[in-house]
Amino acid sequence: MFDNMDLDILAEAVKIVGDKAWTVGTGGVDEKTVVPIAKTGVKQIAIGGIVHSAKVVDISIDIGDLKASAIRDIARAQVA
Repeated sequence: MFDNMDLDILAEAVKIVGDKAWTVGTGGVDEKTVVPIAKTGVKQIAIGGIVHSAKVVDISIDIGDLKASAIRDIARAQVA
């Protein structure tokens, strides 16, 4: 895993590793940098921004009548 490396250093590191290991480019990846990072030859790019910058969505599910088996399962789970 190569994290926050200059592109020229990243490309050299990928060249040194070759096919001996799986290479991952990370750090500072966004829509402007993903293509240049990919061109270094890394096999994978990890984009932390997907997790760090995710928008919050509040989702709820309203459940109507539950089957008897579901009520039993819920009761068992609450006791356990």
